Amino acid sequence: TCVAPDYALVPLARKEVFLESCAKYLKEFKVQNSENQTKIVNQRHFDRIKKLITGKHNILFGGKFDADSLVIEPTVVEIFDQHHALMEEEIFGPVLPVYFYKDRIEIRKFYEMSPNPLALYIFSKDKPFIRDTIEAFPSGGVLINDTMMHLANEKLPFGGRGTSGFGNYHGKASFE
Repeated sequence: TCVAPDYALVPLARKEVFLESCAKYLKEFKVQNSENQTKIVNQRHFDRIKKLITGKHNILFGGKFDADSLVIEPTVVEIFDQHHALMEEEIFGPVLPVYFYKDRIEIRKFYEMSPNPLALYIFSKDKPFIRDTIEAFPSGGVLINDTMMHLANEKLPFGGRGTSGFGNYHGKASFE
């Protein structure tokens, strides 16, 4: 979807915890029967995503694909800068690029490459970090410790800012 996370920025100090969580949940939610696996919408998009994940980077989890059934398993890819090919377009597939950052300067570099995202998801319990992040990085919508729920609630206005759109819709906001 257009509000699915395009990438994850993870503090370098939390890399091992992040990787352990990825391993745990990718195993827990693994689809055993490929007939039940979500497929890529068509051959052109399958080839596009396959090309993206077969580039030069570190595949942390996943990376397998089946061209006959257009299935790509959930894939987590470590990238090393904001200019990686996976950062050039929305993926619309089961691939999550991850960058392990040292400081907020590195977060700023990613934001400046695509300012005013449609959605910003912050996973933290650190209230000053959350507040500072919301103030420093404007976006269409912000969720704390969750993703995509702002789109799921039809009573909440949904919209973007800057290049991600303007205004909002859903419920009363659609009429206004």
